[in-house]
Amino acid sequence: MRILSRQEMQVAKQLLQKHIPKSLKVYGLLFAMNRNRPNTLEVLVDTWPEFKVVICRPDPQALRRVLREEPAIDWSTGLDVSNAPMLREVLSERGASMRSFTPGRLLHLPDCSALHPAAGGSELVSRMTSLNDSHVDLVNRTWKLGGDGEGPPHRPPPQLGGSLRVKGRLGQSQLRSLTKRLLRFDAARRSVSHSREESSGSGWWTQSSAMELNGEQLEIVETKLKSFLPYSQLVYSYVFLRNRIHSDPVRILADRWPDFRVIICQPELQQDGDGFKDVCIFAKDEASLEETMKKANISWSAHRSWGVDNRYEETVKALALENNMHARKVAVCHMITLEDVSSLPPVPSGLEFGSLDESHLNLVSGSWKFSCEGSATMIRDMITHFPSCCVLDADRQPVAWILVYASGFMGMLYTLPQHRRRGLASALVSCMARRLHARGFPVYSSVEEGNWPSYRLFSSLGFTKDPSYPLAWFRVSSS
Repeated sequence: MRILSRQEMQVAKQLLQKHIPKSLKVYGLLFAMNRNRPNTLEVLVDTWPEFKVVICRPDPQALRRVLREEPAIDWSTGLDVSNAPMLREVLSERGASMRSFTPGRLLHLPDCSALHPAAGGSELVSRMTSLNDSHVDLVNRTWKLGGDGEGPPHRPPPQLGGSLRVKGRLGQSQLRSLTKRLLRFDAARRSVSHSREESSGSGWWTQSSAMELNGEQLEIVETKLKSFLPYSQLVYSYVFLRNRIHSDPVRILADRWPDFRVIICQPELQQDGDGFKDVCIFAKDEASLEETMKKANISWSAHRSWGVDNRYEETVKALALENNMHARKVAVCHMITLEDVSSLPPVPSGLEFGSLDESHLNLVSGSWKFSCEGSATMIRDMITHFPSCCVLDADRQPVAWILVYASGFMGMLYTLPQHRRRGLASALVSCMARRLHARGFPVYSSVEEGNWPSYRLFSSLGFTKDPSYPLAWFRVSSS
């Protein structure tokens, strides 16, 4: 048997997810342990990484130590523990007693889309909402383990959902029917991200049917997107950097989970100019893209720059028109990737390299061909949070530079006119590619169709193009 390290437990957790519900208990333990929660377990496997057996084995002495530490347990609350005799021993030291309850079974719903429509129709669903602090006493009185701690008789709530009134005690069939409704509604709510109010142009989803991914889901979607390369390159790299670099806030949304068909990377709008930050979309097919965009009820006036597969051009334009906006295709680009950095030529001697900072914002923004009102906010985010590289002159001022977008690709390569034809562009690309590779980042760029000088430059350095995936960039406006 092999005891797993912290890093190996993260891999094991992802592998166990494929075997849910059979692996649910062990998966849940690893899920908690991977989030640095206090634990007294060690995880063993028969073989690695192709294990057949996983054992989460407790250390009784370690458990005793944890339970005896004052901050570890709030003894006024419930406690779920499998070693009841040992728990009684610790409790007796504290002058407390233990009461056992009936064991329960774990229930797991893998796919919310399989749920039937709620009984009672849309009117009932529209009246359902979430509980708040004012309902604490009501819920506590009706919970069989609530009240004074001894568990009062079950009392049905006087009213539910506005139009559904409960008179007297519910029969078993009524209770089952009501429970099914609530479970169906709650599961649907959990698969849908909460809608955001649109205030001062800051809201992007006015009514969302997409699910916002967080935490472990972002790690899983990164792995899944990798299997769709090169078509997912833009969104895959966006999520890759999102999982490793703390930058301006961005929401990663999926049409469904975990078997998504559409992933949307949407920067949050918090200040003037954020609307210029790129919205990047991956879709497995055109029908899924159209369905997701319509259900999401997008406020098309919020964001101006959109990146999506060129095959979906007509769909994007039609959806924009339906929302009284115009989507103009401003560029078609091809992804070019570098698989082997060892093929890069050596950096010429005599050049001094550095990184950009905020003092160079106006210089970079003023030289970019797509620069416009608001674009400086996006460039500031790139300079502040993502890798950059520049060649410095004798006064340590940038004369040529290259940046990395939030979606991971190298871009904004520029050399001041008086310093051209010195091989600075080639040196910058080589330097940046090595930096990205050293950090384990994707090494790729995007070259606009017809930009043969850039294509020849990257090709000479070993970058290759996949012609099957042209990426379209759209500028969305009201005119």
